Amino acid sequence: MKKLIYLPFLSFLFAGIISCETDTELVEIPDATIQRIADAAASAVSTPSANEIAAAVEAALLDEFEEEEEEAPAEIHHSGFITSDQTWSNTSIHVLDNKVIVTDGNTLTIEAGTVIKAANNPQPNTVALIVARGADIYALGSATHPIIMTSYDDDVKVDGTYASGPNLTASDNGLWGGLVVLGKAYISPDSNAQVAIAEGIEASNAWAEFGGTDDADNSGVIEYVSIKHAGAALTSDNELNQLTLCGVGNGTTIQNVEVYAGSDDGMEFFGGTVGVTNFLAYHVSDDSVDTDFAFSGSVDNAVIIQHPTLSSDHAMELSGRLGTYEAANAYTFSDFTIVAGGTTDNVFKFKDNLKATFSGFWVKGLNADNQSKIKVELADWTEDADGDVTASDMYISPGTSTGVDEAYILGDLDETTAVKASELTGSFTILADDTKPANGGADTSVFGWTFAASQNALTDNGI
Repeated sequence: MKKLIYLPFLSFLFAGIISCETDTELVEIPDATIQRIADAAASAVSTPSANEIAAAVEAALLDEFEEEEEEAPAEIHHSGFITSDQTWSNTSIHVLDNKVIVTDGNTLTIEAGTVIKAANNPQPNTVALIVARGADIYALGSATHPIIMTSYDDDVKVDGTYASGPNLTASDNGLWGGLVVLGKAYISPDSNAQVAIAEGIEASNAWAEFGGTDDADNSGVIEYVSIKHAGAALTSDNELNQLTLCGVGNGTTIQNVEVYAGSDDGMEFFGGTVGVTNFLAYHVSDDSVDTDFAFSGSVDNAVIIQHPTLSSDHAMELSGRLGTYEAANAYTFSDFTIVAGGTTDNVFKFKDNLKATFSGFWVKGLNADNQSKIKVELADWTEDADGDVTASDMYISPGTSTGVDEAYILGDLDETTAVKASELTGSFTILADDTKPANGGADTSVFGWTFAASQNALTDNGI
């Protein structure tokens, strides 16, 4: 039981403690503690001794310090299944020691400004944050306080800043498995199954299933989230991307998302109908955007900046259905700026009965190593592809290349016939310079919150 302090001694007590100095550390009393002492003193009925005064103050201070420590530990560690609703606060760094799975019927809420770090575990124990079918994630960042998901090797502090600048570079990728969301919307795998197991996860795990018949499925909200240094492999040719969206329905909200310095794909859709707005992919080692399994959603306003020297694959590798199910509507990609990388294979690669509509694209940064703008693998088509892919307001700045290289046209199923990119269904315009066209490219003003912008990645690339 705490001793009470008699009121007449209060001014003496405060003067003595506030001026008290032990070694070189000044003792500071929080306002709440002072109030507690004052309340105790006011209700006292006897005059305590000096020892009782000291003991009461010490107990009050210890209580205050213990409460502060309980409220905000430096790190909170997570592993395994989340089986009840949880909220991750921004007052601690949240560490993923192994895969963390939000299970069916449960919700994970992540506060604005929260920093999440993932252990760099060896295969096959690759760490990832996974939202199972029927679960929800509410990652509610803001432009001033984005949520950061990164590697444990990243020295970013709990407040999202660095003591002396970032310690990892854009070439430090594949350090963890990224964010995976599994939904109940339609998919079209080659097995024709209505439900499949997510790539990059052991097939024996039922919680890794995705797909279904609910195109309006809602997996929550993801906004103002930066995913850094992710995209690790589980096993050879079995990779997790930085942001993996499997059968995610259009009831889900995804906007203002950055993937930075990642391995495998930046954002990959496996079926589903979800729409993504304001997406930035910076220095992805494989495809920055990849679609599979008859995705029929949308991506609006996006920036892709490929690595200038490292080998990536394609800026966009886009597949349609693999099974017999075909979505009623083509998916739509609009208002993209693409800065081609040093050894990018192709800017676009179309395959697998793709059905898509493109508009407002601006491609720049082309050089002798990445002149191949569009490649269509017609051997993967099982039907007449004419008209399944349409394009409008498509612009290419030739950069240091000698001209627009040849591409395969969809309307002619003879893969040996090569034609200029301008003959693709729709309209490609070859620009004279790197000036952004009025009707093409992304609105980059919305990406000022990103880590890439803080590293001058947009201005350095002239966008």
